[in-house]
Amino acid sequence: MSTRAYVGYLTKSGSFKYIYSHNDNYPSGTGQILLDHYDLKKTRKLIKLGSASVIEKNLDPMGNSGHNFENRQAGVCVFYHRDRGEKKVDTKASTMKTFDLGMLLDGVDYVYLIDQQGHWFISDGDKMVFLTDARTKKIVKI
Repeated sequence: MSTRAYVGYLTKSGSFKYIYSHNDNYPSGTGQILLDHYDLKKTRKLIKLGSASVIEKNLDPMGNSGHNFENRQAGVCVFYHRDRGEKKVDTKASTMKTFDLGMLLDGVDYVYLIDQQGHWFISDGDKMVFLTDARTKKIVKI
């Protein structure tokens, strides 16, 4: 069974741009990768590539490896559109005018969000907490 998540960023206007990610979205998986390898600039690039099967530390494959869903290059994200050839509308990034955690959690296990200052947050029940402090359950208003 997969551990599904939405990953995205808050824009300067306060909207939430995000994608769906299908696999390994536990804090120890995707959460750690986001903390270690993604700032706001790289997250924007991630979101432009659309929904992902799995998020890894690298957005793009190296060389001519023929990276795709069946032939993955280690450490490289796998995207539905680019790497699986899926052309459906729901593989593109989505925008929510006002961040609504309850609505987002209706379809996934986790929500990851990076703000304009580069701080990562994760959903914890009905609130968002700093990703680095997810175990302390600190309440953070976004």
